[in-house]
Amino acid sequence: MKKRALSLLLILVLVISTLYARPVNAGQSKGIEEYREVLASVESSGELPAKFDLRDYGLVTPKRNQGKYGTCWAFATIAALESNALVKGYGEYNLSERYLAWCAKHIIDTDNSNIAGEGISTSAAEWYNGGSASIAGYSLMNGLGIGLESEYPYKDIIHDIYSDCIGKEVFRCSRVSSVSRNDETAIKYAVMKYGAAVTSIRSASDTSKIFSNRNHSYYMSEDWYRNNKSKLSGGHVLVIIGWDDYYSRTNFATPAPKDGAWIVKNSGGLNYSYISYCNYIDPTYDQLVYSFEVAPVETYDWLYTYDGGIGLTEVKSTNDIAISFKANSDETLTGVAVKLEGKTQATIKVYNNTASVESINENNCIHTETVSLTENGYQTLQFSNGVNVSANDDIFVTVHFFNPVTYYIDNEWRSGTITSHASANPNETFIKKNNGSWEDLVNYGKANACIKVLARNGHNRRPLTLNNSHLTISNSKEATIDLSWKEVEGATTYEIYRKAEGEWKYTLLKIVDSTTLKYSDTKLTLGKKYTYK
Repeated sequence: MKKRALSLLLILVLVISTLYARPVNAGQSKGIEEYREVLASVESSGELPAKFDLRDYGLVTPKRNQGKYGTCWAFATIAALESNALVKGYGEYNLSERYLAWCAKHIIDTDNSNIAGEGISTSAAEWYNGGSASIAGYSLMNGLGIGLESEYPYKDIIHDIYSDCIGKEVFRCSRVSSVSRNDETAIKYAVMKYGAAVTSIRSASDTSKIFSNRNHSYYMSEDWYRNNKSKLSGGHVLVIIGWDDYYSRTNFATPAPKDGAWIVKNSGGLNYSYISYCNYIDPTYDQLVYSFEVAPVETYDWLYTYDGGIGLTEVKSTNDIAISFKANSDETLTGVAVKLEGKTQATIKVYNNTASVESINENNCIHTETVSLTENGYQTLQFSNGVNVSANDDIFVTVHFFNPVTYYIDNEWRSGTITSHASANPNETFIKKNNGSWEDLVNYGKANACIKVLARNGHNRRPLTLNNSHLTISNSKEATIDLSWKEVEGATTYEIYRKAEGEWKYTLLKIVDSTTLKYSDTKLTLGKKYTYK
């Protein structure tokens, strides 16, 4: 894979703008390099530390209060997204809980996908009360961007957003990973790798035996749950930011069976609390813990997808799925997003001039790539190079999993006041049967496979890097920001841009030649935030 940086000028004046911007508060160090060293050590050794706290590295944004509304799920999801932005080097952002809460529970026909009339709606007048991290995740993966608090302030939570939803997003979501709430090791790794993970606990009218006000700790035993169901009063969603294996079992209102606790960030009442590793998992609640990954808005201009809802049905032991579509314009396909359970490798093939499953022909295969899938959940698999297609081309994309996996298809679904709207037409998505033949999922009703294809406008566009930013920013002196970046193959010059807090556009600071990989910005004001690219 060729290396890329933030904003570079190539020969023939070909501009690649990846917009990997990172706000930095002059005079404040984030400690991200120390964090990356710890993560690298864990990934190489496989040994997790007994205690870890994202706050130690400046990778947790300030606590925010949900007030009297049932939006804890949106606050926890946003907190996880903000921490992931810090972990990836994009900097500190104040993202909008209201934007996520409203958009995730209303049908939004975004201008970046072919989903129309699909999504989630609620018949409840108070749409802002109730939700889940899974609802948030599916909405984000369906093309919903992530807006800023300054654009959609929470103080206006009860007011609708409507037309203001489109065009002001600062991030997209490229991954929603999930692990079992019983898997301590997997949760720890998710917290460390992605910067926080979202979980939930049960609320109760009497918490004297499950919550310690003195120690800010929570532990509900299975016995308490079974004997006090009448006292349960809903749930609360929190974000895990660390853990402590040595946290004493006696620090809970009722002693837990063993030491150890999750460190959680709250959106109501206390800022931070501890939840016992042994906390009983209510079988009626979500059994998964979620982590999220942000990506630049420019990751894709268009999302070819048909699975717009959350009415998911599992399909066991599947090896092959496919999606068919007609290209909107001259564009570059840059990757595929899929939702599954199971770790495996997969081969992705892109066919052109393939209007139906019957016309698949290896002579029409224009791209083949093998990728690894290492986590459960919805994840984006990028191509090593973009695949050019032209307007009105008939495209067919297949994904073959080396090992059988549990895959998901989307269909119509209703639960309480929530409706997940879905639709399906012939020749959209397919699944391969045991006899080797492709079956159109329209045969199952309003059903489509959870598969999406990412596209960028124009030919010869590169897939954007979705992992850590190629731009590194440090703050070794007061009112001075030091920038450094990785060398980009083929670059002749690098352009350094800056935008100060309150400004709407970037200012060109300097153009340097290809042998220069660093720059120091000294004309700053202490306490002011700056964004660079």
